[in-house]
Amino acid sequence: MIKEGVYVVNFEKVYDTILNEMNITKEDIHHEIKKFLTEAIWNDPSLIYSDPDFNQPAWIDTVKDIVHSLGRKTQIDVLEELPIQDQEYLHSLTKPQRDWYMFFSGACCNHNFTVNFTYMTPEQREALKKVPGCKGATIDWNGKCMAQDWKHYVLDHCPLFVEFINKLPFEERGLVQMMGVLPDNPVPNHVDITDWGRKVDDFYFMYFGPDNMPKHLNVFEDGEYVKYDVKCMWFNDNDSHGVDAMPYFTYNVRVDGRFDRKILKEKYDLNV
Repeated sequence: MIKEGVYVVNFEKVYDTILNEMNITKEDIHHEIKKFLTEAIWNDPSLIYSDPDFNQPAWIDTVKDIVHSLGRKTQIDVLEELPIQDQEYLHSLTKPQRDWYMFFSGACCNHNFTVNFTYMTPEQREALKKVPGCKGATIDWNGKCMAQDWKHYVLDHCPLFVEFINKLPFEERGLVQMMGVLPDNPVPNHVDITDWGRKVDDFYFMYFGPDNMPKHLNVFEDGEYVKYDVKCMWFNDNDSHGVDAMPYFTYNVRVDGRFDRKILKEKYDLNV
């Protein structure tokens, strides 16, 4: 676990070293991810999902103040304005379809375009159930630090991306997830809470996009928000954080697991 009181850890040395060892650039991986989204995602819409919607009003309530301060509407706001026939239609849709429908209807979503590159096998889910406090959790986010396998779509389309992630210093690598945000749509400031409650997890948070399309992360530190433009980092997601609206599609990749602190110290001179 990261030391108490630490807000952010810069992992760009790890990021740059792996790219150099592979003799590739971050743009090479960015190109793979774009191809994957173009060729694979639309053939299997179940790969895409978004954060809790109007069916989880308690979660929406945690971000409504910042959404309203931006002059935007939450999914709850939009739902209340929809004609009854539209509300009935919504219940016939899948979760990804509902997210898009609400976005087209004027709602400010959080991560509009979220993809899990990994999944938990039946055996891994059984192991998750045995962890104290998991409450028999069945979604990947709750077991995000536990071992997960690559989805075959990713292995087929993103060999450089997979190799890069597999080289990250982990004792065990868990969930690999892309969090994408549509143009001109912010990620409201929020804290991450799982079914297990709040705890500080090990993860790498990185960006492969081009330098002329930066992705900034705002992290609440000592009474104010600090803006970070870092290619690879860790931050305490129990602290409030969010992303400003950008005029283009942006994304980050989050990789959870258990850090290999010995390698981080010996190879990268990082104490975490």
